[in-house]
Amino acid sequence: MKFNTTFEQDVLQTQLALYDKLAEIESLDESAMTILQTIMDFHEGDWVGILSVDLNMKLWKLRWWISKAGGPMGKTIFDPIEETEIFSRWEASLKRHEPIIIRDREEIKETHPDEYHFLAENKLHRVIAIPFYQGS
Repeated sequence: MKFNTTFEQDVLQTQLALYDKLAEIESLDESAMTILQTIMDFHEGDWVGILSVDLNMKLWKLRWWISKAGGPMGKTIFDPIEETEIFSRWEASLKRHEPIIIRDREEIKETHPDEYHFLAENKLHRVIAIPFYQGS
């Protein structure tokens, strides 16, 4: 297989290593945490997690997470359950199966001030949010 970039090589190597790790894991919780750790390491992130969202009640809660500061399922910057009211564009993104990518929270300061303040309060500068929603 020929690669165009070092990034492509890194992605493939990361995928293969993750596949090998997951082949030996039997529990859903351990699989989720292994995937999250791989994502955090690959993107050199400080926090990664999976949120469970109830669109009818306008709430989300943390399902699994890892942070550099708190470790797996350790102390985190988010409340265990949050209201989603300030994240109307996130809800729309979830329904459209589109990611939210914020390269710098300053870019949303004027257009989404509530979201900006939430990110600032939680000391988040950049966000990659990938929805995996199975509803209609």
